[in-house]
Amino acid sequence: MLNLAYKNAYDHAYLISNDSDLSPAIHLIRTNFPEKMFTTISPPHYYHSNELIKASSGKAKIKIEHLKRCLFPQNIFDVGGNIVTTCPKEYMPQEISS
Repeated sequence: MLNLAYKNAYDHAYLISNDSDLSPAIHLIRTNFPEKMFTTISPPHYYHSNELIKASSGKAKIKIEHLKRCLFPQNIFDVGGNIVTTCPKEYMPQEISS
């Protein structure tokens, strides 16, 4: 993150984490590059870290509905109609697989 900020490789960073150990790095980036935006995104079933919220310029949450829209079908077929691969049940979010 910090290296990319110095290279001016982004204007707005999105961090998918609730690990408060990352907040000092975000504070450093926002101090040295106040124009850079930083959004902390928490995964489903996790809360935002208060330290990350304080360090970030915004927050968001991944919801189960977001994951549902991004999933491939449970079975993927080739042009002949044969199943090429199947999504393992344990990879499906709980709300989808039940």
